[in-house]
Parts: sequence; structure tokens; C-alpha cells
Amino acid sequence: MKIIGAGLAGLLCGFMNPDSTIYEAGNGRNKHTAVLRMRTPEISRITGIPFKKKTVYKSIWLDGKEQQPSPRIGHMYSKKVIGEITKRSIMDISPKVRYIPPGDFQARLADRVSNQIIYNHKITGSDFPSGPVVSTVPMPVLMKMFDINMDMQFTRKSIYVSRYKIKNCDSYSTVYYPGRDIPIYRATLTGDILIIESKSCIHKDHSRQYTSYVLKTLGLVKSDIDCVISINDEHKFGKIYKTDEKKRRTFISNMTLHNELYSLGRYATWRPGVLLDDIVNDIFVIRKLVESDKYSVVNYNNNQA
Repeated sequence: MKIIGAGLAGLLCGFMNPDSTIYEAGNGRNKHTAVLRMRTPEISRITGIPFKKKTVYKSIWLDGKEQQPSPRIGHMYSKKVIGEITKRSIMDISPKVRYIPPGDFQARLADRVSNQIIYNHKITGSDFPSGPVVSTVPMPVLMKMFDINMDMQFTRKSIYVSRYKIKNCDSYSTVYYPGRDIPIYRATLTGDILIIESKSCIHKDHSRQYTSYVLKTLGLVKSDIDCVISINDEHKFGKIYKTDEKKRRTFISNMTLHNELYSLGRYATWRPGVLLDDIVNDIFVIRKLVESDKYSVVNYNNNQA
């Protein structure tokens, strides 16, 4: 099996398929810096990388005080982060048990499959490897590689992530910001790391002001910051939007049937709701499909949600 892409989905697939080869266009220095939490301990069990089982607490900050979820607040937040009114996680701020990977999870996973990865190897449509291939390449990028035009709209928006280390801190909590007065939409404490996510790049002239704002909502002050880890890391596919469902399924099925290519992950299948937890099951299914008949492949792809 050949795997295109050494992001989290590609690395996990490589680990679960030790005879595979992973092709990565970059040098391996890019890493996931946004919030990463799991609903189950399954990935920890599979990889052998210890996760922390923690209760995560949430709150909403609006109009200078903490608020409770409401349709108004939910609509404000949804419009702020994706420009549409849909159900978002802000509507449930009850405490949740989550499994937290270590900060260097991606690096550890890459180290476990290092002998399988070929870095700085950019795949193009003309030299695409023969199947079976698992692709984590975003769907619109893959379409361009194969010169396929299905007249689909792929809307995405970048998010920007800043990270700080906090002194004497071991908290697992999230604050949502539905207000339009600041570009920041969420701040999360993961142990002693504060992760601030915004829908636009925070200009250096406003960085101190916005950081102070976030600290206040978490009951912290500037002197609680130990150091700045990173500012404005851009995730170009931070938020993606649904596309034509029938065409999406058709493309995935055709790539599998005609090219032995199996799409894996949120961006490759263009499903905004897919989490890393979901990918484990998809990898198991793909492994079975590689050895199955075409009817099984069509049936699986047609049921991708």
C-alpha cells in the first residue's frame, strides 16, 4: 500500500499498515498546532502513545461576562467561524471526558513510521503511483492533479493559531467567543499550553490587547505567561464547508474503482465533521476494501457521510 501525505491521517494509516510507504511533499517540519482531543482512547491503544484522560470544562464569554448557550449565541458563533448558521459545539458546554495526546504526538507518530516515509517527494498526476493508494490529499487538489472538473464548490478558510506556555498550570478548558468585536473565536488550555484560535491573522499591534482579553476570560493575567511558543500559525484548511454531496460521493467512488485510490481524512473526503477518532475505523475499512470486490467498494463509498 502507498500513502500520500504524512499529516496525522497519513501517519496513523502508515502505523496501522506497517508494510506501506508514505510519500510526503514537505520536509516533515509542519505539525498540527490547533486543539487536538479524542473522544475515546482508541488511538492511544493502537499506537502505544500514552494519552491523558481529562475532564474538559467549557464556558462562553460575551458582552463582558460568562453566558449560557442559546439559539442567539449559537447563531452568532456559527456565523463568525464559518459564515453559516449550523449547529456548533458551543451549544453544549457541559463537562466532557476527553483523551489528550502529548504535545509532540505527531512527532512521536512520525518517529514510529520513519522508515516508511519518503520526504520531499511531491506526487503529480503524471507520476501518480499505481494502486492501491491511500490519499490524504485535499479533494480539490486531487481533482487538479488528475485534471478532473466536476463543477464543485470547495470553500475553505484559514485559521490562525497562537500558543503560549502558562506557569504553574494544569487545566483543560475552553472558552468560546461568539462576539464580533474580536477575531478570536476560541481559546483552550491543554495542561500548561494556551492555544488561541482566530479567524484572521492577529496584527502585532493588537496582539497584546487580544492576549490580555483572553487571559481575563480564563482568570489569568499577563505575568502567568511563561513564554510565547508561536504566533499566527496558519492552517489553510482550518475550516471547510460542505459541497455537493452527490458529486462528492461520485468522485470518491470513481477514484477508487478506476485508480485503486482510497480517500482518507477530512480533507480528502471533504467531510467537515470528520475527526481523527473517525479515521481509525476508516483505515480498518479501507484495509478490508483493498482485498474486496468492486461491489463492496461502491457500497462503502456510497455510505460515506
